[in-house]
Amino acid sequence: MVTVDNTKDSDHILEAAIARHMAVDGAFPSLEYILLYPDCTPVINIQGSNVPFTPHNYKEFLKLPYQKLMLYICPMSDYKNGKSHNFVIANICICITLYALSTLALQGS
Repeated sequence: MVTVDNTKDSDHILEAAIARHMAVDGAFPSLEYILLYPDCTPVINIQGSNVPFTPHNYKEFLKLPYQKLMLYICPMSDYKNGKSHNFVIANICICITLYALSTLALQGS
């Protein structure tokens, strides 16, 4: 599980996810990773739009409430070699459960 401010972009979320997994798993390999949606497309913009991905933008774009969002990190070499789909299906990629903190919740802490 990775918890981030709802205004953080995909690069920040990827960094937070990698740091979290490295802290928990000492054997987590230090590689270049990419953040993916469950369909193996990169998380840069909100799918089907030119709107940059942030949890806040995602929620506003979809007009749906959510508590968590499942994303995946995959080694960049596997993504470039077309292996990411197999990894997500086999659940070998690291799954991130993303909980977004609202700005108001951050100000209250």
